[in-house]
Amino acid sequence: MVKKIKTFNLFVYKDRRMLLSAILFIICPLFIIFTIPPRIDIPYFRWIILLFLIIGLILALIYFTVSKVTVTFEDKKFIFEWKKKFIFNKKKILILSISDITGIVLNDQGERIQMILTRDGKLAMKCLKPNFIFKSDEQQFFSFLRNKIKKLEVKDIWDVWKEKGHLIWIFRINTVGLILLPLIVIIFGIIREVRPLNVVMLSSVFLRLVGYQFIMRRKIKGDY
Repeated sequence: MVKKIKTFNLFVYKDRRMLLSAILFIICPLFIIFTIPPRIDIPYFRWIILLFLIIGLILALIYFTVSKVTVTFEDKKFIFEWKKKFIFNKKKILILSISDITGIVLNDQGERIQMILTRDGKLAMKCLKPNFIFKSDEQQFFSFLRNKIKKLEVKDIWDVWKEKGHLIWIFRINTVGLILLPLIVIIFGIIREVRPLNVVMLSSVFLRLVGYQFIMRRKIKGDY
């Protein structure tokens, strides 16, 4: 009998590494600007160094933040294999029986996988949105899980926060933000001129907060 083998390629990321990379991305260029002596004969030397530094930081950010995970399904088992890196290596191979997986947690928009729930705990799997660089099989993997595991529990991050008792506090903080944001715009408009670009950006943030408010309200009431 021929074994049924299915393989999926996923690209996942770590929040902590992304935050650290973002901090370095801000600090390092400033360090270069203020430490390179201004009197150098080579024209635009400082900006050339800065350009190469930014390119290097972007590549480093991608390398250390994003990891490739190959998931192989064979003999009713999922084999998770992380591609080896120079540093920050996770456990290279993890094997989960199909009966070990109990649920999936999606992001706040219900689109991207955030973690896999098991009988013994959870496996962080924050999947990156597929693009022309990172071609992910996330949707195929998600559909495969739902077909193979009939009682698979599908949650989103809002459900997790509700279970932990955090959602009501996030809802209250978001409510305060919805009140303060227009007031800040009005105050700045009185004190100084507000640029159209700033208005557009703040409007985008405000609309996002409004969307979150409706989602959290429905989650708290248990409508879905």
